[in-house]
Amino acid sequence: MTRLLVMVVGSLAGAVVVRRLSDAARRATPERVADASTRFASTVGRNASRGVGSQVSRLTDAVVDFAATVREAAAEREEMLRSALGVDVDARGMDPDEARHLLEHPTQPADGRHAG
Repeated sequence: MTRLLVMVVGSLAGAVVVRRLSDAARRATPERVADASTRFASTVGRNASRGVGSQVSRLTDAVVDFAATVREAAAEREEMLRSALGVDVDARGMDPDEARHLLEHPTQPADGRHAG
């Protein structure tokens, strides 16, 4: 009976952990990560002592730059996917082969080269 109880409690704890990790992974979009890192850098910059102020300032600048880079890359990738799907067709258009490759392999680098 004790083994059964331990097994049930362990299974429930495992299910809770998996669910929370899944929720956290689903919420971790590039925009949210960039916003969180910007808020963190801003907080660290405000709370820094004078002795390490310049180092923290440089760290803050680096994190803010990283957040901006993440936002720009996410916006660029979103624009490419929207164009490939035909949601927002812009004036430049997209080669049908390039669009097909982008839709079939959305996580590969977008350098214009693909194995057709």
